[in-house]
Amino acid sequence: MLGYSVISACAAVLLALPAVHANFYVTSPTGDSVWQAGVEQTITWIDDGQVPSLEDMSYFKLELQTGSEMEQTTLSVVGTDLDPKAKLIHVTIPPEIAPPGEYFFRLTPSNGDIRWTGRFKLENAGSS
Repeated sequence: MLGYSVISACAAVLLALPAVHANFYVTSPTGDSVWQAGVEQTITWIDDGQVPSLEDMSYFKLELQTGSEMEQTTLSVVGTDLDPKAKLIHVTIPPEIAPPGEYFFRLTPSNGDIRWTGRFKLENAGSS
């Protein structure tokens, strides 16, 4: 019986916690995007109407990453203190950063949920 009491107490605590909401949605790049290394591209996002809003976020960090859903490796920190209210950022991935393959960006806001872009294909990478 003690086991059921502990489970019930834990469930009650979890239900009392506020729900974590998203705050923005990355619209580009998507899973079918193909980017060229050395060419300026644009990452875009929109406010998804959930709390906190983009207006309530003060900054975010942007990282180029590779890896699996469970284990990501940061190849480059593109920027810190980036303005989420801008809803876009222009980036150029230098050819020497990574070989051709699939990559994604991680957006880590000052408050709110971490977001990742879709995996995009990087071509002409690794050449100089």
